[in-house]
Amino acid sequence: DNINVNESFLVQKGGDEISLKNQLVFIVKSLGVKLETTQTYLKIPISREDSSISKMYDGNYNLDLTSYFKSKFNFNAKFVYLKRTQSIGQIRNAFDTKTLTVDLEYDIKDNLLLTANTNFLELNDRSYNVMNASLVYIPKSKRVSYKVAINNFLNENQFAEQERNSFFVKFRTIPLRSLYLYFNVKYSF
Repeated sequence: DNINVNESFLVQKGGDEISLKNQLVFIVKSLGVKLETTQTYLKIPISREDSSISKMYDGNYNLDLTSYFKSKFNFNAKFVYLKRTQSIGQIRNAFDTKTLTVDLEYDIKDNLLLTANTNFLELNDRSYNVMNASLVYIPKSKRVSYKVAINNFLNENQFAEQERNSFFVKFRTIPLRSLYLYFNVKYSF
């Protein structure tokens, strides 16, 4: 009763594309679990004039855990592994990415919430980790809230991302603000 399974398959001949997607979602006591994988194999010609074939593989694996505790503490943790390869003749390119995101919430009191999160990324043997925390106070009127937050605890100076498809490879780094503190007041009309 607490298990959900989704499967989808796409197989095309001619362009040679095979895509498989599986998803399993279930709840064990107060813990939600989601397992998901997508696998794509693709063979396409480079051009009409050339007989070269581009072979690509894209594998994506996800594990997501979410707590639904009746206590003051709850969390969400998500791990993603992505592997991509492409080959044309003897030329082969590949990269893989591992990402771990963890969000923690702790209700200190009915109107005081402490949150912390981390985003860890490993891309091409280089790792990045951005950690943040906040404290939110919501008075009983609930029309106004106050928040103090500290972002980028570990003082990362950049973050990277990589994209690849059959026509290009893009790698870019995104500069990050160094460790900073901010206050926020929110009012609802």
